[in-house]
Amino acid sequence: MEVQLSVQLRNEVTKWLNSSKKNIDEGLNLFEESGYKPGVCKIFIQNRNRGDIPKKLEAELRLLLRYYANPTSPIHQDQVNEFYQKHKSENVLQQKTFIEPLEYDLYPTQVKDCITEFRNLYTERSKMHNKLKKDGEGNSINQTDARALIVAKIDACSRRMDELWAAVDAWKANQYLPSDDLLGNKLILENIRIAKLHVQDPKFELGNDITTLRKQSDNWRTKIVKAKNRLKYQSDTKSNKENPMPAGPKRIKIEKRIKTLEIQKLEIDTKLAELS
Repeated sequence: MEVQLSVQLRNEVTKWLNSSKKNIDEGLNLFEESGYKPGVCKIFIQNRNRGDIPKKLEAELRLLLRYYANPTSPIHQDQVNEFYQKHKSENVLQQKTFIEPLEYDLYPTQVKDCITEFRNLYTERSKMHNKLKKDGEGNSINQTDARALIVAKIDACSRRMDELWAAVDAWKANQYLPSDDLLGNKLILENIRIAKLHVQDPKFELGNDITTLRKQSDNWRTKIVKAKNRLKYQSDTKSNKENPMPAGPKRIKIEKRIKTLEIQKLEIDTKLAELS
């Protein structure tokens, strides 16, 4: 079965990924309908009640959205291996040298890079889990926002670790080298900033189709230009002579707004690239 890349299906997958409550059955139906990695999909369906399946399903659907850009990448191989067939407990992951030293030395540099990044992310994720436990369950706005940001960072780390682990497995199974695209996509400092944005501005919503996203991108570009003009000219439009806004609360507020708008535009343009 060929992989289905219709705009409608990609939009439905994007909508599912962006939903706050991801229905496992709906996600599995989309995975099966897409024809992407049918062997992996079969394992997921057979083990739908297993605790690790929701996160692995989410990771695979995110890879599906990237399939059109580089369909020959080894990350898209239908690898039905131990990673998918068995749930790896935290005890297994806590073995930071999950690759034997002698075996590791035989790997090419690209695979070693994946392993190193995986280990580093695991360490950082463990620290964030510990911070969540240490911070407790206070209900102030600052506390709830801080927890939401940490949870978003943990999720971002987990998704990146899924990609890296799959790339290592692809090498072990068939000697497929990780793609330049994967290696160049170091985690997501921008995605973590975007996660922080959602905590600060829950009203921000992405469009779900190319036309809406293009219009949204243009609107955000205009907002950024106007905000920067206010700092430089104290007006929404350029003037012949600069008239910088003096330091103070008003300037700080506009500078923060520009940062927020730039992060939002990054997310808009990223999603637009995925759907184009």
